[in-house]
Amino acid sequence: MAACLVLSLAGLAAPLGAQARPAALDSVTDSLSALADRVARAEEQLRMLRQQLAQVAREKAGTSSRAGLEFSGRVMMNAFLTNGRTNLVDVPTIALPAYSAIGTDPQALRGALGGTFRQSVLTVALDGRPLWGGTVRARADADFFGGVQEGAGGRRLFPEPRLRVATASMAWTHARVTVGQDVPLVTDVTPWSTAAFGLPLFASAGNLWFWLPQVRIGAATTGALRLAVDAAAVAPWTGGDPVAGDTVDRVDAAERSRRPFLQGRVGVEWGEDAMAGRLAVGAHHGWIARPTGVTATTSAVTVMLLAPLTEWLEVRGVAYRGQALRGLGGGGVSQNFAPDGTPLRDVGGWAQLLWRPALGWQVGAGCGVSDPDNAQSPVRRHNRQCEAGLQWRPGGLPVLGLAYRRVATDYAAGLRTVQHLNFVTGVEF
Repeated sequence: MAACLVLSLAGLAAPLGAQARPAALDSVTDSLSALADRVARAEEQLRMLRQQLAQVAREKAGTSSRAGLEFSGRVMMNAFLTNGRTNLVDVPTIALPAYSAIGTDPQALRGALGGTFRQSVLTVALDGRPLWGGTVRARADADFFGGVQEGAGGRRLFPEPRLRVATASMAWTHARVTVGQDVPLVTDVTPWSTAAFGLPLFASAGNLWFWLPQVRIGAATTGALRLAVDAAAVAPWTGGDPVAGDTVDRVDAAERSRRPFLQGRVGVEWGEDAMAGRLAVGAHHGWIARPTGVTATTSAVTVMLLAPLTEWLEVRGVAYRGQALRGLGGGGVSQNFAPDGTPLRDVGGWAQLLWRPALGWQVGAGCGVSDPDNAQSPVRRHNRQCEAGLQWRPGGLPVLGLAYRRVATDYAAGLRTVQHLNFVTGVEF
């Protein structure tokens, strides 16, 4: 504005050039021109200062290493209607026998309606930082499924935060190393669900999902079809069984073995990003300390498949056979041992079909099963889950979903079933 004023005055003074102008007028014109130059330089310096301040602000809000940081999450409400007695009314995984206390009507305890926000998820990811000829990546996500307050008034309305996955990895052209907490190496294909995040879909029904601390190393070839070999040392865990008689520190029986779980897999990989696929065979072996002084073993052989058939159709699944697998995420219908103390043998797995009929829409349907050896007389003899769900993201941020799940658990006294309807609404960012 100041520059325009000076130029206007200079323009008015121009016609006087044909006349003999006084010396004083020439001096004023020169002063105004010099002032216009100084104002223009000040405006340029102010513009540059604003750019520098904006850059400093961005760097201050980022990481100390100046690496790219991405923050994402999902604020989600689950409104649920459950028909039947189950271990968790908002994310049922096992159907329970009817409650038969004296003076209680079993029909009065066969369902529930409610809502919760405890499956909301927050994620921080660091991607693509070059180091030592490779690329460093890191990720951590947490939810609010860590527990609930006891007693009336608390329950699921005031849940506790919980770390789910936390990994740091480094990858080169033919090698990779990962340290962190993640799903088992031998079952790291995950079913999709619009309603099950706190406990992944098919938990205790074929999905060995438990997030465990571990160190992984691997190698892979390059090309359209890649051969990959991976191995892992995993923190030992039985799923929460302390050593009998250990009433002080309640150390897990697998931790008492003082040996890590060992896992490995070999397979082929193909595609990139959304079209990345994998077919692999894995093996798991670990040790569990028994109060008798005998060390029992936990073991499994697995097959994993992640196969995008097209951009809108995908098949995924896992199958396994093993024993004492509760610690990997509910194997053996969350049972490690038979009543006689022998490791419980189990066969299980899950399969799912995903369909994306249009932009913003996703539909999934599948079933999972855990089938312990009935010859060992386990308490829970069989568990099956089936779920069909759809999700719609209108405009990107809002999320709407609907899922129907049926859980059937077999006992010596007969089959118990649960039906569950879950409506999801929230925002993904």
